[in-house]
Amino acid sequence: MNLADRLSEVVTTCPEAIALKFEGKSITYAELDRISDCYAWALTHIGVVAGERVALLMTNCLEFVFFYFGIVKTGAAAVPLDPKYKWPELKALLDDCQPKVLACQADGLNILHQHRSELSYIQHYISPEDTGYPDVILLKNFLTDIPEIPFEIDVPENRTAHIAYTSAAQLRPQGVVISHVNLVKTAAISAGGFAQSAEDRVILFALPLHHIIGLVVVLLGTLFSGGSVILLSGVSIDCLLKTIERESITVFLGVPFIHAMLVRHLQENSSEYNLTSLRLCGSAGAPLPPELVLSYRILLDRDLVDFYGLTESTSHVTCQPLDKSGKSGSVGKVLKGFELEVVNSAGQVLLPSQTGEIIIRGPVMDGIYRQPEKTNRMLRNGWLYTGDIGYKDSDGYVYIKYFIKPMLITKGQNIYFSDVEDLLLSCPGVKEVLAVGIPDPDGMRGEVVRVAVILRDGAEQTPAGIKKYCLENIAQYKTPREIFILKELPCDLLGLPCRDTLRKM
Repeated sequence: MNLADRLSEVVTTCPEAIALKFEGKSITYAELDRISDCYAWALTHIGVVAGERVALLMTNCLEFVFFYFGIVKTGAAAVPLDPKYKWPELKALLDDCQPKVLACQADGLNILHQHRSELSYIQHYISPEDTGYPDVILLKNFLTDIPEIPFEIDVPENRTAHIAYTSAAQLRPQGVVISHVNLVKTAAISAGGFAQSAEDRVILFALPLHHIIGLVVVLLGTLFSGGSVILLSGVSIDCLLKTIERESITVFLGVPFIHAMLVRHLQENSSEYNLTSLRLCGSAGAPLPPELVLSYRILLDRDLVDFYGLTESTSHVTCQPLDKSGKSGSVGKVLKGFELEVVNSAGQVLLPSQTGEIIIRGPVMDGIYRQPEKTNRMLRNGWLYTGDIGYKDSDGYVYIKYFIKPMLITKGQNIYFSDVEDLLLSCPGVKEVLAVGIPDPDGMRGEVVRVAVILRDGAEQTPAGIKKYCLENIAQYKTPREIFILKELPCDLLGLPCRDTLRKM
């Protein structure tokens, strides 16, 4: 079954139910189906055909959802990109996927416009806002002369629906290829793990739709259950809590950073909100501190349910029980529809409580876009090798210990050390760099970036200048929080650069 067929099933069941709500505007399931048909017709009118790629550089909004379903209905692949990225990051991703069409808001167009000559493969730019650029199609003009009949095309369920870019070393794009049937199955598994139904009202706050949690776990999982998704822009915790109360939200999912902000706000304003409609609060994307779970119990009388997955698994694969019977420090048990094992370096399954690499089998990714060797390393004999190290106990609870990959997680976002190091090696005056993750001094973000820098002889670079260079060339969340300018890099006993030594400085 493809995504359009699954949406049609839900439309048949509850056509007038509210599917989406954003900034006071409600969209029923029938309207979502009809509007996304219009987007599909419009895309075909400008030449989009099955197998091509359409990129989305947009924040969370109704137009993102309309475009997404319109794209997949044509048989093309949707490629959502992070609008926080700067030009060097965007160019690497766009060069990799080479979309025929880019749907983009004004901020993104302002970044890309001066580099248009380097993006010759993009034939059409579409924007919901009037940017003043004469060669950009305004959305309202894009949607003119649309046939008043349903858009119908046979899209095989194994066709690529989505390319999700995830962090990879050396700024090498890693596009996770996901088929229609992958998304249909994982959305169902996700919804089942959270016991979702048509009665649920799920808020999408500070989880971008370009991220698998936002798109699959929140959006598709809820829509394919017949529930309602309430999209909320911005990052105001007060606005979040007022919306939960006003809209009788039942499910709120986020990364630990957002939950920590919520707890801090409630500690100062706990009596101002009625949050009794919430039946489920979930956390993923980074380790969940035990003290945050305790704060939730005290302030909200709710368990903060930890769940685990990765982009390559196309959804979460484990979840703590919803009946408060889970084990502290665990990410829960494997969801029905997935299998999870822990193996040693030879690929042999380990006994309970033995630590090794976590591997997953189920409706995982089809591969890494245009990288067959990496695909073959990650997908072996039907299993996805995650690169995450952990163990299962005798009761089947899964525990994550650390990552094989040299990276850190801040606010639920993965950052490879090499991304920061490679960028700073191009910074004027910088000779050598070593990056590491350290606990966030504010206790909110999980980890932040610390770097040690050696300057070239005679260079007069400063920490402020280095930070400015980063802000101009990579997303803000990747920018180092601490910058040490040293005469030599921190080393181990053998004289080799050592991240642990830098971490302890």
